[in-house]
Amino acid sequence: MEGVVRKWILPNYTDSIYFVKYFLAILILIRVSDFKHVIPISLTLKHSCIAFLLFCILSVAYVGILNSPIVGLLGFMSYFAFVPLAIAVPLVLNTTHKIEKLLIVSAIISMAISILGIVQYYSTPDSWINKYATNENASIDTAGTLDNQVVRVSTVFSYHSGNATYVLIAFVLMFPLLFTYFKSLQLKLFIYLAFCLNVISLFMTGSRAAVVLAAIIGAVFILCSIKSISQNKNAISAFLATILIILSTLYLTDTGSKSFNSWDSRFQEGAKNNEYASRANDLLNELQEVVFNNPGGLLGYGIGVYQNGASRFNRQNNLPGAEDQAHRIGLELGPIGLLLWYSFTLTIWLFICNVYVKTQHALLKNLTLIIAIYAFWGPALFRQIQINWVDNLIWWSCLGLVIAIQQIESSIAFSNENN
Repeated sequence: MEGVVRKWILPNYTDSIYFVKYFLAILILIRVSDFKHVIPISLTLKHSCIAFLLFCILSVAYVGILNSPIVGLLGFMSYFAFVPLAIAVPLVLNTTHKIEKLLIVSAIISMAISILGIVQYYSTPDSWINKYATNENASIDTAGTLDNQVVRVSTVFSYHSGNATYVLIAFVLMFPLLFTYFKSLQLKLFIYLAFCLNVISLFMTGSRAAVVLAAIIGAVFILCSIKSISQNKNAISAFLATILIILSTLYLTDTGSKSFNSWDSRFQEGAKNNEYASRANDLLNELQEVVFNNPGGLLGYGIGVYQNGASRFNRQNNLPGAEDQAHRIGLELGPIGLLLWYSFTLTIWLFICNVYVKTQHALLKNLTLIIAIYAFWGPALFRQIQINWVDNLIWWSCLGLVIAIQQIESSIAFSNENN
């Protein structure tokens, strides 16, 4: 809704509308505080969370003194605004049926967004439907060959990066449904159709990272589930159907083959220009800089200084340039803060893995597994979730979903013991 309003309904108020979601997050926090609810997480996760939170509070004070209080508050908001979702989601999704319903509804939503993406994909870059949420005349990013340029679709999101993040999580939430038994054949066919459109959407984003990560996540999920799949005829059929759908979508449909070719040309161009090796080398150099020779010192330049919207309030001049998210966060937090952030995200991932090991229900176990694979790219690839707010919101929602699964499994186990 934010992207729709910012791009097409009230484009003159795009900056102020950006902050509406944070006010909604505050309302969620107020609502959650009405419940006496104990989150069943490990002490290690609690302690790493408290340590990182205390450091960020210190950083807010640090920024307030040396720079601007507004910058510090914006940074703190960007880091922690969506944390209440991790508490709120288990309060709402407290049964297996509700989680299954959520996955089906999310597939319906993704279909609508994918169809809008197809419309954008076949529209010219200067079409009214292809625009970003900005008051300035920004050129629309494209992909493909020189004589056949197509847009990198943004759908309802303010920019194509948010859409790429969304399409990937839609893939993650839909993938376990492919291996779930449904009595209704119509529902099963609908899920396959939604997945087909999702595959097309992945390539229409033009995002090399999103497509590669989706492929890795799907492949690792299959490898981790190969034992249970091989012992279940329905699962084997689902696996073969999934492979057939992906290949048919990309090679036998006009939109699928066109989106794949435009994405592939961008991928090949990056390989030809040695872009991937250069990016990996830059990332290592940037991490080495922020850990061993941070220009902002042990505490960095302070939380928020590289956040979206903070530049107009920054009183500190001549800040080092930073584009990569890991570099920006490292310069903000310094080596101490970056280490605490890394420890925090790593303990969250280990918590998700622990829930997966203990989960017995087939759908919930598959869902926890693919969320664990998806969440691994955070600490492993230094994927920072603070700059991209869509990433941030999804991260905490996924944690809430895993906590919900843990509680459902605990209640099932408790019920079985009593019986």
